[in-house]
Amino acid sequence: MILTKKFISFFIVLCLCLSFFLFLSFFQDNLVAQIGKEKISEKDIEYQIAIEKCYSEREISKDVALIQLKNKFLEKEVLRMAFGVEPDDTVLEEKAKWVDKNTKAPEILDCVKSVFGNDRKNYLRLYIQPTLVNPKLHSLFSQSEEIHKDKIERIKQIYEEVKNGKDLKNFSEYNTFEIEKQIQTSELFEEKGVEFQENPLIKKVIKNLEAGEIWDDIVEDDYSYQIIRFLKEDDEKYYCDGTVVEKKLFDEWFDNFVNENIEVSLSS
Repeated sequence: MILTKKFISFFIVLCLCLSFFLFLSFFQDNLVAQIGKEKISEKDIEYQIAIEKCYSEREISKDVALIQLKNKFLEKEVLRMAFGVEPDDTVLEEKAKWVDKNTKAPEILDCVKSVFGNDRKNYLRLYIQPTLVNPKLHSLFSQSEEIHKDKIERIKQIYEEVKNGKDLKNFSEYNTFEIEKQIQTSELFEEKGVEFQENPLIKKVIKNLEAGEIWDDIVEDDYSYQIIRFLKEDDEKYYCDGTVVEKKLFDEWFDNFVNENIEVSLSS
């Protein structure tokens, strides 16, 4: 019975100690905001301010740093909730290795690494992760047939009507456009040996058409669906016309998704 009481007393003291340390930890890492399931602390804000200083040698305010972090985590939450994609530690480490090998500004990268020191977890979370999330989110948005469903239906309708003889000029989406044959490169790029690939639209579509011929398929890029007719060319440009159905705007879709699905809370 005595042993039992001692054990209970010990257990109570242990719980009180743990509670005390958790209490201290909470206030040491002051929670500033929560974006979905992601938390932003005072420490995160300090890191973000230091990161920006590595790039511009100026110190941004805490409010600006919070906005930047908020945007980073909103993108991560939208990627997770809308597309079920969330970079794990293995993916983040692989990207970190890629950055180490391919960075064009090693002095900035060294500065950023010095900001985090041995805090590898937050280096990956606050610095590496956004470089994966942002392009992945934009890519999946652009490729989503569900998001752009009404736009796809419209371009398919136009395509069928064109095949049945309706002139492209009779559609409200009709447009003319020019494509440069050569990309103008800056001296800076040339000095660094940067090579530009030929526009894939030229290689895959335009060069395979005779003057006045319509490409026998719907052409998709990051921003639109198109039906293209090649008209003529000169030494500098290809001249085309066709119908262009613009995809939904990313920012508009993103804002709506956030407002409808993600809870954002700021600590008072």
